[in-house]
Amino acid sequence: MGILRIESCLDRPARFKEDGLVIVDAEPTIIAVCDGFSVPYDQENLPILVGGLGTGEVVRQCFCRNITAAKDIELVDAIREIDGLIKMFHEQLGKSHQLAQEPAYFSGLTFATAKIDLLNTDCEIEIFQCGDCIAL
Repeated sequence: MGILRIESCLDRPARFKEDGLVIVDAEPTIIAVCDGFSVPYDQENLPILVGGLGTGEVVRQCFCRNITAAKDIELVDAIREIDGLIKMFHEQLGKSHQLAQEPAYFSGLTFATAKIDLLNTDCEIEIFQCGDCIAL
């Protein structure tokens, strides 16, 4: 039967930087919807930018660049590896930004992802979702 239709609907953020994304990858199919959230900021504490990107966008990019590794390993193992990369990002960020040292102010990611292997005779489907998290 196959996938008949894929649609996405993203809200327009009121935030300084956009950090949501939908990705669809090749066989085995990896589908992910994710929304990063940045270190909180206000008029006294300006947004922390890394290479011009908000910290939530950096976390989202890390997730999207690395989730395709799940083609070759279990989805949960790929997500654990990504979680380790995000942890290292926060450790480095905390060295230069006092606010980023407090766990309550970490950036993170809400996501849902699925790995669908239609070429496998058992048609395996793995689904993983997390909300407002950085550690599994």
